[in-house]
Amino acid sequence: MSTVTGSGTGTPEIGIDIIRVDRIAGVLRRHPERFESRVLTAAERSYVRGRPETMAGRWAAKEAVAKVLVDTRGLNWHDCEVDAGERGEPVLRLRGTVADAAAARGIGGWH
Repeated sequence: MSTVTGSGTGTPEIGIDIIRVDRIAGVLRRHPERFESRVLTAAERSYVRGRPETMAGRWAAKEAVAKVLVDTRGLNWHDCEVDAGERGEPVLRLRGTVADAAAARGIGGWH
């Protein structure tokens, strides 16, 4: 499960996603390269390295972002990167289409 809270206007917005790791494992077995390359940046792919539980975490975080942004048409998910912070906590790095969508909703920060 991933929870993302965007704040900008003082009203928190929360996106939550729950995913079954075995579902991701099945997708990775059927489409090992295609799924990762469509969803992950190069840095994320080098971290995930085909591990279903790690891929599930990245996918759930991006799905949580999508729920906060509401309208995801035209977004490039390579513009949303999930990285690890100093203590191993997930850190979002937004750019391009995803950063623009967040700014349009007044979201200036993520927790």
